[in-house]
Amino acid sequence: ASARPDGPPLAVTFRTNVGGKVVDLVTAPTARGVRLCAAEGPAVHVLSPLGEEIRTLRTDGEIRVLRWWAEHGLLLAGCVDEKVVAFDLETGDRRWTFVSEMDPAVFRAAKDYWFKSAPGHAGIHGLYSGLFFDGKSQAFVGSACTLEVLDERGALVKRMPVFWGPGSVFQIIDGP
Repeated sequence: ASARPDGPPLAVTFRTNVGGKVVDLVTAPTARGVRLCAAEGPAVHVLSPLGEEIRTLRTDGEIRVLRWWAEHGLLLAGCVDEKVVAFDLETGDRRWTFVSEMDPAVFRAAKDYWFKSAPGHAGIHGLYSGLFFDGKSQAFVGSACTLEVLDERGALVKRMPVFWGPGSVFQIIDGP
């Protein structure tokens, strides 16, 4: 049996209903204060720290993962329809949409069955951001069999094959 920690239970700050199952939740410090972004279906519910809905951002497909890209003030939503949508949280505007594509090396290796046909492998599975090529902040997009690096305008910087399953967890490690 696991031990329970000593101390008082956590206090509830707020409760809110976004209409469905929340699949990802991120915080985003903006010029107007911290925002909580809850992904549910094809929507991102942008909430105040008190749980009040400020706005709802819509994507074309169901959202699987969110990432706050602080260096560029963008909220990235990775969807099951192979798209990454970048939103400006201050205005609610969609800045750009990127469509993930399988790296050609995966197709040449005859491993393309992993890309969309394996159950649960379609779409975007991981998003990350940080300083990478040439010391610039870039976004990392993980889909089945492919890792893509994007610039702040949503343009492809580099596409790399991943030969087994979808990439979902990234970490930049400083090194040579």
